[in-house]
Amino acid sequence: MPTQNAARDVMTAVAVLERAKAACAHLCKPGQMRRHDDLLQRAQLMHAVIRSRAQFKALHERSLELQAALERFKARRAALRS
Repeated sequence: MPTQNAARDVMTAVAVLERAKAACAHLCKPGQMRRHDDLLQRAQLMHAVIRSRAQFKALHERSLELQAALERFKARRAALRS
């Protein structure tokens, strides 16, 4: 994954979570929902949050893989220099 794509994905996920946080402050409670639009808005918000969490998890796992690869590279380079 190129660095630019990873950075863009992180910024997108953070922006979605910030919008979700702001939107959650204005949501009515499930018992007060009477209109289809209220239910649809809540479902879209929940979907965005779940998708963002999945993106964060994927990015975290990728960063762990890249860190392990970097450590292997450094060990190999040190072994070649010895």
